[in-house]
Amino acid sequence: LEDYENPKKVRRLILCSGHIFYDLKEQREKTKKNDLAIVRIEQLYPLDGDKLKETISRYSSAADCLWVQEEPKNMGAWPFLFPRLLKILPEGLPIRYV
Repeated sequence: LEDYENPKKVRRLILCSGHIFYDLKEQREKTKKNDLAIVRIEQLYPLDGDKLKETISRYSSAADCLWVQEEPKNMGAWPFLFPRLLKILPEGLPIRYV
């Protein structure tokens, strides 16, 4: 699920899962961040890597990528997704946990 209309303006890409998507979207609207795209991964397993790679490729101007979750780093989807995201993300696009 994407919610950004102009991928060429994106400088930061946020990946997340679940309800936190709506919190992030609300905060982006409050702060009027127009260079931030949020992508919610709706199905973690089995992960559709091809579809996710296609979605991420739309944001080729992004210089930064974040995985955001409410749970601690050693819980939630991060431990499962991190190695898979390293294979999916374009070379040179760093990903950080938040």
